[in-house]
Amino acid sequence: DGFDGGVPTGGGFDVLQAGFTATKRRDPLVFFGGLSYSAALSREISGVKVEPGDTLGVRFGSILAASPETSATVGLNLGFVGATRVDGARVADSDDVLATLQIGFSFIVTRRMLLSLSGDFRLSGDAPDFRLSATLPIRF
Repeated sequence: DGFDGGVPTGGGFDVLQAGFTATKRRDPLVFFGGLSYSAALSREISGVKVEPGDTLGVRFGSILAASPETSATVGLNLGFVGATRVDGARVADSDDVLATLQIGFSFIVTRRMLLSLSGDFRLSGDAPDFRLSATLPIRF
């Protein structure tokens, strides 16, 4: 719980989050956009009050129906992270702008199963260099 590795500005805090997403279909494209806000709750670490900065998120992109069974997605995710405060004092350089590019593909496997493969690639900020994911939603 100490600050051995520096001031904690990432995970480990409870967060309240709300978001809004909108879509517009123009066959064979679907355009999407979203706005979110995350409020991180402060906590005490080794007797010191740490208040992580809140985050405003913006997301937009497009999905192309390449065929009735296949689609491709391209999107941009932005996160505007506020400064962290430790005992009320602002931590220098703790605010950040995170940007990732999302590229993905989805395939209908059966009438009840979809395979989705995607990658998020860092464009700026202290985001991971890349994140790959695979999901397999199954409808019962």
